[in-house]
Order: sequence, then structure tokens, then C-alpha cells
Amino acid sequence: MVVGEPIGRASRTAAIAGAGFWGGISLISCERWKDGIVMTVEGMRVLRHAALAPSIFVETAKPASGKSRPRWRSAGSCEIVNEGRDLTVMRFRGLFSVRICYEERILRFAFSPEGDFAGRLRLRLGATRGEMILGAGPRDAYDMKGMKLSFPAGVGGEGPAGEPVFFSTKGPWLWLRGSGTATWQFGQRITEITCDSLPENLAIGFGKEPASRMALLTGHRAEIARPGRGRARLPAELQAAPVVDAASAGKELAEAAFLRTADGLEPSSIVDVAAWERALSEAAAREVPPGRATQGGAAGIAAALLSLSLAGEGNAFVPAVAGQGSETSPEAAASALDMAVFGPLFLIKGDFAGAGESGLRALAVAARLYDGLRPYRERSSELWVERGIPVLSHPALAYPEEEKLWERSDQYLFGPDLLVAPGATERDGTRRLELPEDEWIHLWTSRHYPAGTTVVHAPAGRPAVFYRARSEFAPLFDALRQKAARL
Repeated sequence: MVVGEPIGRASRTAAIAGAGFWGGISLISCERWKDGIVMTVEGMRVLRHAALAPSIFVETAKPASGKSRPRWRSAGSCEIVNEGRDLTVMRFRGLFSVRICYEERILRFAFSPEGDFAGRLRLRLGATRGEMILGAGPRDAYDMKGMKLSFPAGVGGEGPAGEPVFFSTKGPWLWLRGSGTATWQFGQRITEITCDSLPENLAIGFGKEPASRMALLTGHRAEIARPGRGRARLPAELQAAPVVDAASAGKELAEAAFLRTADGLEPSSIVDVAAWERALSEAAAREVPPGRATQGGAAGIAAALLSLSLAGEGNAFVPAVAGQGSETSPEAAASALDMAVFGPLFLIKGDFAGAGESGLRALAVAARLYDGLRPYRERSSELWVERGIPVLSHPALAYPEEEKLWERSDQYLFGPDLLVAPGATERDGTRRLELPEDEWIHLWTSRHYPAGTTVVHAPAGRPAVFYRARSEFAPLFDALRQKAARL
């Protein structure tokens, strides 16, 4: 991963053993290089540092008054201590030490200060050739390669907003935690991370395929949030029927008969906000902020959704938000309502009653369609727990051989079988999308489509949605088409 010279076996001074190391196949090694270290993981060079050829820097002093640039110096030579087959320590005397552990294809760096060190830190890691850098949601920007981004400490609370997770389409993912404000610069050859304080740890997740790296990421997130318990589903009662944010939508809407399911279940209401937030956190569920769901266009909402999903949020979702106010885009609000139907949670926010009869009717139709997808939604939630792929995911995770799919940020998979492309892309109300290599059926017309670029009519309430012809839920999807025709 980091550009460097070939490693000579004679220079090896310490090694961390991963699975298979003692059998003769080294997955990770730490080797002496000059007065520093070279670290290689699964054939990728992660770090190469020496006093006069540094990749680790510390700030010498805060910028003087009137000067804008800080001054940096090499962290110097390091002492390497092997503390076991799975643990190595790099010690920079008088500054800090780094405990390095490689386990289950995750490389972890844990930082500890020495003495009174409280300075800033800069790390330079290599970049994988041809990669795209995604995630760190919710963000409208999709690919962050070539960008410089700053994440203030604590923005958005815990998780990717305050501790961003970056997912590479071709290399390992990166998760930096406890760093205060951090600035990331994704160059073509080098990824540079500048931390305002010594970070708690940096995790780097490896894997051959994007889907395996995603499963590794979601498992790692679950272990931090729920030690020993693994990934979790959303509570069944929150998924079975719509959920009404009574504070913004009103108590009357929460009691509306048209939101009841076919078997008589009434919608849930958010009464205890703390309990609601705990339930979402347990299941790695996070909503696209309402502002993004009512402004801009469908493509921006989809990109924000994917940025959450690619950061490992297993139950990212788009809320149904009433489209009102001068800053609200009716088209965006309509697209958000469509996306709420095809997602793990149907959360209703805003004054739909004030949106008029047409707004309430659109909400009622959407609630009926959401109800019709319940068996499929339940199965998709089971697969999220079993396989670690988010319920709403990027199609390229399921079709890794089709790298061109990564170029699309305006469509997503709902579970394994439904492809959703919200909004219209053309002035005539049609939607252009890319169908992966499979046989697909258009949900609203039951017409069959081959893989490739496709254009279909996509009015509000009938977004471009396709299902795999060989899906076990094909009869359910066809029944939904028939129900929609009667609404």
C-alpha cells in the first residue's frame, strides 16, 4: 500500500504473526529499515518510516502569530519490541508508543503518549492505485479521492460523522478513532492524516473482495458497539409498520387509520427519544438528515445514503419528510418518500397534514407499499446480521466483477434482490440507470430487462425499481405490482 523498496529477508527484526504465518505464509511482517521500520500486510506495504525518510511526523511548535503553517519534524527513530506472536510495539522515546496488532485481517494501531507529550501527529500512508475513496457519511460528495477534508471532533456524535470510516474500492478501509479534529488528504500516491491530538487508535481492514471487506468492517463496528454480541437487527416492531415522529408530524398522524398495516398493526410513535436513539445505535441504523432529504435532488439523497452504507451503517435509511417551506424541493421530498418505501425503516417526519390532501394520499400509498414488502424486509434484515452487508448497499458489492458500477452513486440495492434508482434523470420524467449482469424485471410493469444501461418511466410514487428474475420473492414483488395498480 505504501510505495517502497523490496524487502530483504535478512533485514527482518520483528514479525507479527497472522493466520498461517507459522505455516510459512507471512500475512504481516514488521522489519527493520535503517533506524525505523517497514510494515507489510497481505502483500501491501502499509508503513515505511525512518528518521531521515519519515512517514510519521510531530509538530515542533504551534504556528507563531501571523504565520499560517505549522512546523513539522520527523518523529525520529523507533525502537521495535516484539511482545508476542500477535503484538509488536513501536516506541518513539519521549513522544509516544504504538502497539500494533493484526487479528482477523484487521491491523490495529493503538497510540499511547510518553511523558507530557500532547502534540499533533501526522501519518503518511500509501494509496492503492486506481481506488475510489467512499463512505464517511452522510455526505453529498461521493468519491473523495484527490480531496482534502477536515472532520471536527465530535461532529454528529459517535460513529462515522465524528470518527469517519473511509472505504476503498480496491484497498483496505480506514477508521481513525479518538483523534480530535482530523484532516485527511487523499492524494494519488499518498494518504495523509493530520490529527490535532494523539489518536486513540487506527484500524485498517483488509480483504480480497469489497464485500468481504465490508463484512469485516460491520463486524468490527458491532464488536465495538456490542462486545461479544455481533450485529443486530432493528426491533421487529419498528420495522413492521411506519414510525411517526410525533414531535414534528403531530399526534393525529400517529393515530391515522391509513397508516395501519393490512393485519391491523398501528404505527409506532417516538415517545422516548433516548430509547429510540439506543435502538438505532444497536442496529447500526442512521438516517439521512432531513435537510438532505428535502433539498437538492434524488441523486444527492442517494449519494448521502450510500456514504452512510459504505461507512458500515448496516441499516442506513431515508426518512419520509413532508415537503414544505421555501428551502424544500418538492421533487426531493417525493424521492425521499419513494426511498422510505424501499428501505429498512419507514420514519415519518414533518407536517404532512399541512402538505394538503395530495401529500396525505401519497403518504398513504407509500405506507401500503411498505407494508407489502414486509416479508422481504424481514429476510433482508436477517441477511444483514448473517453476512454483514448493509440492508441498503452499493450494487458493486454484490457484483464485484463489474467495476464500472462504482461510478454510479445514484442507485442502490435493497437486500439482495431489489435495485432502486430514485428520481428522474431526464426532463421527460424517465430514469437512466445501470442494471448489473443479471436478468431483471421492472417492478411496475413486469417487463424483463437484460443487464446494461436502461431507461424507464419513473414518476413520483413509481421510482425505477427492478428485481432479480430468479429471486425467491418474485411472487411477492408481482403481488406488490398488482396492489400498486389498485391504489
